[in-house]
Amino acid sequence: NGFGGSTAAQFDWIKTAPVVVYWGDIDAEGFEILDGYRNSGIPALSVLMDLETLRSYASFGTDLDKNGRIIKKREPRVLNRLTDDERAAYEAVCSGGGGLPPRLEQERIPLDEAHALVSQAAERVLKSTPGPLHLQAPE
Repeated sequence: NGFGGSTAAQFDWIKTAPVVVYWGDIDAEGFEILDGYRNSGIPALSVLMDLETLRSYASFGTDLDKNGRIIKKREPRVLNRLTDDERAAYEAVCSGGGGLPPRLEQERIPLDEAHALVSQAAERVLKSTPGPLHLQAPE
């Protein structure tokens, strides 16, 4: 169930890119899509998709899906291609634990902060210096 990973992987330029920056919703499906991309050979680097981001912007989260239905707790799937930070956030949104919302849409994160992070990610990719990519919410 690659969640579109196999479709995107049909484009050679995507699979042969040094990195593809992926910024999805912090919800179960967002992480499953990310894992599916990696499973299909797409070198996806996530931004703003970790537990720290979820905690920092939890006030912007929701317990409703895109159709307005309550998101139910569920068992996480086995996603072998997530980083430890991504997996922690994935498990948090699946379990509903810690008072964290099961869904944080990326467009709810303030655009100026998101822009700064994506710019940092681009600089790191260009310099080939891997590291965690996240921002703290302003106080």
